[in-house]
Amino acid sequence: MGKRISILPDNIANQIAAGEVVQRPASVVKELLENSLDSGASEIQINIMESGKTSIQIIDNGCGIPENQLKLAFIRHATSKLKSVDDLFSLSTMGFRGEALASISAISQVTLKSRIESSNEAYQISVHGIEYGEIKKDVGPVGSVITVKNLFYNVPARRQFLKADPIEFRHIADVFTKIALANPETKLTLHHNKRQEAQFEPENLRQRISHVLGKKANENLVPVSESTELVSINGYVLRPENARKSKGNQYLFVNKRPIKSGYLHKAITKAFEGLLSPELNPSYVLKIIVPSDRVDVNVHPSKTEVKFEDERAIYAILRSAVKRSLGIHQITPTLDFENNLHQHISLDSSSIALEPKIKVNLDFNPFNSKSKRVEMTREDFFKKKSNKVPKQESLELSSSWDENKVKVDYSRSYFLLPPRYIITSLKTSLVIINIERAKNRILFDQLISALKGDDQLSAQSWVFPEIIQIYSKNNFEIWSNQLKRLGYHWEIKGDEYIFSAGPLFLNQSEAISWLEALIQESPEDINLDKLTLSWVSTMKNEYPIIPESNISNIIDILFECDNPWTDPNGKTVTRILDSKALAEQFK
Repeated sequence: MGKRISILPDNIANQIAAGEVVQRPASVVKELLENSLDSGASEIQINIMESGKTSIQIIDNGCGIPENQLKLAFIRHATSKLKSVDDLFSLSTMGFRGEALASISAISQVTLKSRIESSNEAYQISVHGIEYGEIKKDVGPVGSVITVKNLFYNVPARRQFLKADPIEFRHIADVFTKIALANPETKLTLHHNKRQEAQFEPENLRQRISHVLGKKANENLVPVSESTELVSINGYVLRPENARKSKGNQYLFVNKRPIKSGYLHKAITKAFEGLLSPELNPSYVLKIIVPSDRVDVNVHPSKTEVKFEDERAIYAILRSAVKRSLGIHQITPTLDFENNLHQHISLDSSSIALEPKIKVNLDFNPFNSKSKRVEMTREDFFKKKSNKVPKQESLELSSSWDENKVKVDYSRSYFLLPPRYIITSLKTSLVIINIERAKNRILFDQLISALKGDDQLSAQSWVFPEIIQIYSKNNFEIWSNQLKRLGYHWEIKGDEYIFSAGPLFLNQSEAISWLEALIQESPEDINLDKLTLSWVSTMKNEYPIIPESNISNIIDILFECDNPWTDPNGKTVTRILDSKALAEQFK
């Protein structure tokens, strides 16, 4: 007899469904912010405690919820945004499934206070799981205040999978940033542990971008605008010099909804063809407006994936719009014919080109007897051969070697073979080391060790400190320990971060580029080996990590590495020449 089918209790069903909607505190912030926007709010405040694990509070000045619908708002699939199936194909709201509040209340303790414009009183209700409290009168302005406490209190397994507070708050900050860019006309404020992290007043898109991405971004914005019957596109791309190997600062919105689309990202990347290396990603903030009946947003619970009715046409229009904007603003490379011609062609009329001449030896005779083969006896052959036995040449240093400049410790058996090799000895063999590759291996290992918290690199002070405005303070906090170990020194004055030192092996501009690239990365997603390898590959062996005057240090430090035999790219660093290998050379 088969197992009996039974209907799950509401509390279990709600917790299962909540797993799709609420994955971490940032999911709660996203759902509640979308509800506030759908309510018509022009001002929204977000208060976060302990990265959302303890408390998440959203305050808005939207239309509010009537007293008789407060309890209904927490019932699954109860929504004011859909009336019929046809409405699914012409959605104009951020939310529509009626699952957010039901899912959130299933795994946390929620309090909702709301007041509508026609009422002089606010009303409040508390919901814990499937338990509903009584609706009580309260006071407050028009709008809603929703407070979510003790997220995952009744699902301890899910709570254990949450990351450290800085990482969880970074996800919240990412949600906040996307909402802020999609709605520049809305006033938004974010507090974390009672400290204000960001506040954006109502403004235009360009102003909002400069406040979110920094003042430097404002100088590099290239406007994009296109309008057709199928799609309207507006926003900004950043100049090619702002491109990065990592995917950061790429914001794409469809009908104000933040989306992820590798296909449309490729269209934008194609527009930069010829301006960027293939491994670089352009930065952009672009808004796509499509008739609501020509796009399906009901693809995934997170609502970050959409399907277009005519995706190929949108791809082509988007690519064309970005490419045209780059051309209009003279971002595309141009050829200065006048200057380039002068570089290669002399236009001096006093200089006359001469006709090439060919010299011919008229006395040459290939049948001349002087060219005939000279006959030689067997004895003469061996006599001449024996007189021309080559001497065995010894291994000598080139004239560029200066013993006074580089002091070699001859108590150890090694010497430099210019321009790039060290030769040293072991008990029964010789070791040949490629200096450039050895430095790559040493630098790679020391950087990885610093990033993972096992090492501290030397720093160099800068004559003129660098002032940087860092708007993603949370990201900076995540990487602050690694930055200190890499050799960065700074102090904070308001929104300004004043850097006075950086890694010993980088000049100041390179150090700032590394800093900006690192704090854009997500610690969860980043591949430290890949990032470090990209850093090392840009150095081109110009770093003073090991003084040439102390050759022994290269050998000692190299053989302390886990892998002294190959560099990070897999190229040979060290070769051993033993008696067996030498014997092969004398066969």
